[in-house]
Amino acid sequence: MRDRDRDRAHRNARMPHILITIGTACVALTSGGASAQIAGTYNFYGTGCAGSGVKPSGTVLPQGYDTRYGNLFDRYPFGTANMRYMQMHVSTDLPPTTVVLGLNLRKRPNIAQPAYALTMDLNVGYTANPPTSLNPQFAANWAGTPFRAFRGTLNIPAVAALYDPTVWTVKIPFTTPFVYTRTRGNFLFECVNTTLNLTAVAAFDAASDIEPRCSQLYARTSTATSGSFRMFAGLVVQLATPPANGAIVNLTNSGVPEIGKTHGINVSGAVANSAAVLWLGTRQLSLSLGSALPGCSLYTTLDIIVGAVSTGPTGSGSLTVAVPSNRGLVGVQYYNQWMVVDPAANSIGVVLSRGGAAKIGG
Repeated sequence: MRDRDRDRAHRNARMPHILITIGTACVALTSGGASAQIAGTYNFYGTGCAGSGVKPSGTVLPQGYDTRYGNLFDRYPFGTANMRYMQMHVSTDLPPTTVVLGLNLRKRPNIAQPAYALTMDLNVGYTANPPTSLNPQFAANWAGTPFRAFRGTLNIPAVAALYDPTVWTVKIPFTTPFVYTRTRGNFLFECVNTTLNLTAVAAFDAASDIEPRCSQLYARTSTATSGSFRMFAGLVVQLATPPANGAIVNLTNSGVPEIGKTHGINVSGAVANSAAVLWLGTRQLSLSLGSALPGCSLYTTLDIIVGAVSTGPTGSGSLTVAVPSNRGLVGVQYYNQWMVVDPAANSIGVVLSRGGAAKIGG
């Protein structure tokens, strides 16, 4: 054996291979031999392709808060008793025309939402007033006749503390769908909360922006005819809209890879009640798959299939990664991608997610 071959063999012998358990599979990764304290990371790259799964429905107002919380929280009007409340949003934050099936709220992050009931009316419609000058008189803000969207008892469910801005914890279904048309004016909704006593109260996500895009008008009694004006602020709300097919298959993570701990690798946006297969690669790629899988790319080498999950009725699933308590794994990198069986999506019958890049910390 030549000296340089002998040296290479000795180096390889000193570099152990360590198993990571992912779901029911064991994956052999080469230890980097790192000993420094570093944080684990999990980042995304590329874009998943569209399948026949259901797109997330809804228009979030103010614009820009779909996947992040606002900088405020507010009890008015759905987390307290006996008040009248109006909120307006500029028309440019909404689609040109949209069918609205309901109005959704999300609770303040990391605080539990208690169960309680509200007696209330919810009206929706238009206003010609800008967010800088709502009229102090509630009735004077309507452009045309308001639309009665909900009347009766709204049961607020108990929800544990969480930090996920994609989860809407209060859903107010409209009795009849409301068709919003941008050319008719800015969007306006009004809650007349006639609940007399409320022992449990909740706070909901809200936002305040320098840019004038929403405003509030409120009074601490449901029979008030005028209220106090607050400019450039409001609850973050979602207008529920009809679902549509063509969702992008998405890969996300819950936690990051660190020695001695677990984290999840999640799939969403998949067709319901199908199978999603996760694989692991040692090299990152960006290889378009052309007309066979339109819009899809291969983002990592397919070195091992680590597991499969059912997408269930929601088109989502998750696999758990358990990293051993071995400091030799600190700094090791690997890559993931999901494949979803979707016969209606294309001629091959599969769609792919974006890629996930992991670095083990500890």
